[in-house]
Amino acid sequence: MPKTCAIIFLILALTFLGTTYPAASNPSFSTANLRDTLSTTSLPDAPASLMSPVKETLILRNNTIVPGNYSPVNQVSFNQLDYPTAVAYASHTNHIYVTSGVSLATRISPNRVVVIDGNTDRIITELNVSDPRGLAYDPLNENVYVASSPGITVISDTTLTVTGNITLQSGSSGVAYDPTNNHVYVSNYSKNIIQVIDPSTNQVTNLKVAAGPTGIVYDPDNKRLYVNCMDAGTVFEINATNNAVIANVTVNTAPTKLSTLMPPLGNSIPQLPTQNILYDTSNQRIYLISRIGPGIVSILNTVTNKVIGTVPLGPYSPFGLAYDASTHNIYATNYASGAQSQGYTSIINGTTNKIVANATVGLGPTGIAYDPQNGNMYVACARSDTVSIIHGATNKSNFFLGSQDFPMGVAYNPANHLLYVADQGSYTATLVKASISSSLLAVNTTTGKVQQIINAGIGPEAIAYNDYNKNLYVLNMWSGSVSVLNPMNEIIAQVPVPSGSLSLLYNSDNHDIYVANEESNTVSIIDSLSNTIIATLNEGKHPLGLAYDSIDNLVYITHTPLYQGPKGYASYITALDGRTNEIVANFTVGIDGGLLGIAYDPTNDNIYVADWATSSVSIIRGSDQSVIGNIYVPGGAQGLIYVPGYEKLFVTSQFTGGLGSPNARTVSIIDTRTQSLLQNFTAGYEPTSGTYDPDTGYVYISNYESGTLSVVAPGEVTDFNIAVTPPLIMLQPTIPGSATIIVTGLRGFIGNVTLTATSSGPTTRIGPSILTLSPDTRSASATLTLTGTHPGEFTITIEAEVGSLSHSVQLTAILTQSVSVSCGSSGAYCLVTSDSILSNLGFSENVLQFNATGLIGTAAFVNVTVPKILVANINQIRIFLDKYQLPDYEFSVITTGHNYLIQFSVAFHSSVQIQVQFGPATPTVFGIQTELFYVIAGAIVATLAGAVVVVKRRWPEISKHLISSILID
Repeated sequence: MPKTCAIIFLILALTFLGTTYPAASNPSFSTANLRDTLSTTSLPDAPASLMSPVKETLILRNNTIVPGNYSPVNQVSFNQLDYPTAVAYASHTNHIYVTSGVSLATRISPNRVVVIDGNTDRIITELNVSDPRGLAYDPLNENVYVASSPGITVISDTTLTVTGNITLQSGSSGVAYDPTNNHVYVSNYSKNIIQVIDPSTNQVTNLKVAAGPTGIVYDPDNKRLYVNCMDAGTVFEINATNNAVIANVTVNTAPTKLSTLMPPLGNSIPQLPTQNILYDTSNQRIYLISRIGPGIVSILNTVTNKVIGTVPLGPYSPFGLAYDASTHNIYATNYASGAQSQGYTSIINGTTNKIVANATVGLGPTGIAYDPQNGNMYVACARSDTVSIIHGATNKSNFFLGSQDFPMGVAYNPANHLLYVADQGSYTATLVKASISSSLLAVNTTTGKVQQIINAGIGPEAIAYNDYNKNLYVLNMWSGSVSVLNPMNEIIAQVPVPSGSLSLLYNSDNHDIYVANEESNTVSIIDSLSNTIIATLNEGKHPLGLAYDSIDNLVYITHTPLYQGPKGYASYITALDGRTNEIVANFTVGIDGGLLGIAYDPTNDNIYVADWATSSVSIIRGSDQSVIGNIYVPGGAQGLIYVPGYEKLFVTSQFTGGLGSPNARTVSIIDTRTQSLLQNFTAGYEPTSGTYDPDTGYVYISNYESGTLSVVAPGEVTDFNIAVTPPLIMLQPTIPGSATIIVTGLRGFIGNVTLTATSSGPTTRIGPSILTLSPDTRSASATLTLTGTHPGEFTITIEAEVGSLSHSVQLTAILTQSVSVSCGSSGAYCLVTSDSILSNLGFSENVLQFNATGLIGTAAFVNVTVPKILVANINQIRIFLDKYQLPDYEFSVITTGHNYLIQFSVAFHSSVQIQVQFGPATPTVFGIQTELFYVIAGAIVATLAGAVVVVKRRWPEISKHLISSILID
């Protein structure tokens, strides 16, 4: 027996000591029974005004969603399981019927018959049948006949209801139906009789047969019945037409009484076999189990009534037989198989009568039936409480359908919007019981459809989603492995870890997976890129719970030795550096008891730890690992589920299945903003784990013992908003500008909001960068300071974050350049402002000219402020861009006091030459303004006139000097 089993049973013994539980009731499963008187009843210490937040319940085994809180009423005691034993196939509906046998531990039957849909391989209903054993299908009346305490219970295959009971002598076991005469045949082991029933009249006739009759088979070719009388070691042959005895053929000369092989005398088989004989229509031969230990299958020729061969099954203890007409193979289930580490079904070739394969199935395989529509064999496995499905084409079994699901860890996959549930199987493990599972359930939370995924490991315990590679990591407790599934639900790796591991964690900083190995006192670290173990830490004994602190990059581990009971030892917590994996701190919470579940709230940087012994949740500050509070909850604190956005912490009464009270149903809700207990409510039996689905807005809690998911409305979403004022800032180069950031809490939001800013241009600074919202401070503000050097229009994005919750807002910053220039001789100045680079400014001839430069493909505004005295008529203002005149509608002129403001925009392909003409151009003569030209011309004329007069008056003197100079030369 695994060490973990011993641990659990010791704990259970301590927990259950002196406790009495009511006997299980077993009504038929139907929507009429889906009611729970506690679903809307507050616990004594819960606020009276708060009703149950459970919106609906998903029953995993049959994909059924029922309103409100529902717990199977037959699950009021611990691990009331099915012990599947016999299987029958109904051809008209493709249903598979499975009886629940007798527990080898308690000798009590769960009194159920489970119906499986052969199309979906999911349980669709269960029916109340007292002590069901063998069963047979009647295609004529579409009934299923079940050997039971009353004798025969009749189930309608069309309505899936019990329609009646036929009273027989006690001790009914095997059943067969003869469609020719419409008779039902029932073996009675203890009285050595076959009871023949006419269903039309319920008349019963008894036929005396050899000792120990068990299984019965009908031969349609010869209209005969064959009865496997194992205590006598014979096959009893009956004429089905007149019930006359034809022969009693010896198949085992040294038979062993079955009563010595069953409890309380032995453990080779769990109860009387009812499906240990079959008829092969292809060769008209009878195959029967003639010996159980060591196992032998004998072959009887129906023509000669002689044994023509045997098939030894080795050390196995065969229990059931089935025939595949498509392959002519015979399947023999082997209940006992050595150390019980695996269950096998032997496959016999019907032509060579040789074993061609041994298919691995669940533990303790018993009954078996063939479904010709899908080509599968359905094998009841009593020790593992599963139905294994063997695919006829491959003779491999990779599917284990539990008669009840035992949900443990739950994780949400945002990539495909599915909820994944680890279906671990029952923790009950004794010499006569070993309930296991290797399946993972994928749940569509919108439709309630449950898909079973092959997991390859045994006992899936916990699940983690890796947001980096989008893979799912499944911890298998019993097989000691971590299965890695890609987004297509394909297993891409199996990473070995020590068995007895209980939790795993994803570190979003380095993308590693941490596994707490409680039994081996280690923590395994898996590299999610290579899916290999990169480190094994010996950081302390009995690591249990794991949580990741994303703000301080720490991995927290709770340590509790499970086998020492809930009290009397020192539990402690380890904090590891998330990058170096070195121990940062070891600390206690100051109380004696079992620290189990642990969770982290990024909105307040607090760690929450569930303490089983004191039924409380301790609050630890992440920055210095100091205990800052303690919250007591009823019902036992073991598992913790943090719900982001709502800032709620759900506290379950189970850390892992089977550790707490079997009747535990309490879930508590803590408000992590106020650190107070909000509400207690009842869920299914043994609520364990859970997760939040942002698609639906609900929390899904796994109820281990009930096999259900509780769908819980976590309450009103707390949130905050962010605003900035003003939304537009005008800046000058190197001169800082500012805006105010305002964060306001909504619906009771409390937390530390971190502010960051990204800019496409100016530098940014926020002070303070963290705003704290509390019940007394519902709104807070910070200042955003911007400084720029280059003109332009820029976008600044401000983001506010609290854990996974974030909001953002944007503002526009325009960095402008203003340049003034003298305009004209009057001493007036013009001002040019733009968010582009300005250069080469000048004024001449009533025209202001300058260059604007910006990035190619962008645009800029230009504002020109002109004194009114320079503009005679605003209708005569003209704008030229690279000598192209802008139409009047592409610029505007606004009066502002003693000035005109001229506004237009520029698109850049390169540097643009801009001319602003304030009025008509001044007339010129030879390039000189007309007025000035005439002044100059007048002066020249006057000067010339004076010169003429002088010359005239002095001409005689001048002429003398001129002639004299000429003569001399």
